[in-house]
Amino acid sequence: MVKLKVSYTLRLLLLTSILSVLFALYRYNRTHDPRLYEFLNASPGRALDDFFEMSPKPDAVGDKEVNAWTFEEKTMHQDIERAVLAEQSDNIIVCHDGRIIKGTILSESRSSVAILQTFGAAASMRFKVNRADISRIETHAAQPVNISYRDVRFRMEFSAMNFYCRPPFTIVTTENYFDVEKAIRNLERLHCDVLNVFGPLIDQQARGKSIQIVFFSREKQFCAYRKKHAPNLGYSAGFYCPGLDRLVLFDQSSSTEMVVAKQHLAGMRNAYMREHASHSGRAGIYKWHQKLNQKLTRLGREETERVFRHEGAHQLFYTYGIHSEHHAENLWLLEGLATYCESSAPGIKPDYAVQELKEAHRLNDLLSWPKLVNYRSTQGFARLVRNDRVGIAYSQSWLLTHWLMQPGQRDGFFAYIRFVRDPVNARDLARINHFDRLATFVGMPPGEIPQALEAHLLAW
Repeated sequence: MVKLKVSYTLRLLLLTSILSVLFALYRYNRTHDPRLYEFLNASPGRALDDFFEMSPKPDAVGDKEVNAWTFEEKTMHQDIERAVLAEQSDNIIVCHDGRIIKGTILSESRSSVAILQTFGAAASMRFKVNRADISRIETHAAQPVNISYRDVRFRMEFSAMNFYCRPPFTIVTTENYFDVEKAIRNLERLHCDVLNVFGPLIDQQARGKSIQIVFFSREKQFCAYRKKHAPNLGYSAGFYCPGLDRLVLFDQSSSTEMVVAKQHLAGMRNAYMREHASHSGRAGIYKWHQKLNQKLTRLGREETERVFRHEGAHQLFYTYGIHSEHHAENLWLLEGLATYCESSAPGIKPDYAVQELKEAHRLNDLLSWPKLVNYRSTQGFARLVRNDRVGIAYSQSWLLTHWLMQPGQRDGFFAYIRFVRDPVNARDLARINHFDRLATFVGMPPGEIPQALEAHLLAW
């Protein structure tokens, strides 16, 4: 009888221990706790992961040998290759005033050169360039295009959308050619900015696969896609999905807020029109409405560019290994670096953030800096603050990052980023106070950092 009781007690203790371990691993998985990845790298962890499928599995399409492609995939590959080659310009005309005109030369004469420019499927244009304006004409042979299996599956997934291949970017979109070209130029500048500013943190210099972008023209399309692939994200203007390795955005000119604002403006115009019967009065109202409507459209485009840079920065930081693969970074660091890159060049202060921060400082309503730095969640800042206060969390993350990027703190900040992303430190990260550890890296007592940030803010 005694042996049975002992055996029962031991089995109960073993079962309780196993359940405790599983519950802890489940909790770690929900919060992307670095300790999960430390455990999964050990032999018992790999075996348990295979059985219970605990670690996040990537959804992105990988490579596949050509001989294993289906007939449909091979056909799509050929279609993409033909379309991309057709878009390449045969000739480049360089003008004396610095203009560069790309297209296909149709004919030449002593006085002019006739050229054809195509703009994707959107349009084409034939025109003549005066010989006197031309510095030189260059001829370019079609360059081979590397279309991967991943690109093929991307095109097949979005067969109803326009497809553009601009290495290293591959884009599917419902937007027009000109908006896509502008977005690509914006991302190319961001790409260069990240390489220049964060070069010391980059371990992997080359990217072996394309940067995929889904660019919707309508918010409704974006929301449906977000609900499917990022259901816990809540409202957002765009997002980067590490699992899919894909950037997803929509044109902010079509956002609900922009549509409501334009409808309200139209209502005001109609009300004013009813009050003014004279031609001159109505003409003035029309010009006023037109001017404000154009301003709203411009703001929508500027917001689209800002979102492109913010979400594009997230993607590049993961692509080049500045962020860890095991989700070791707390939210302030992820969003602070992305917000730092939002402006036309990294580090330029966004007026909206400075104004918001100064007002919160005046009201003594800033978030606790230690609380912000130590906060960790897979569901954004919504669990840290009320929805109407999420903006201040982003702005404070930007201010802290901006201060850390100054010459006196930058080396310590980069050392802190290296420490956080190193898998060797996964166990320490789960136990330490991140705010105190950050202070150690920048060589400042924790209590002095809030004062330094206050001075940094008020200097503007």
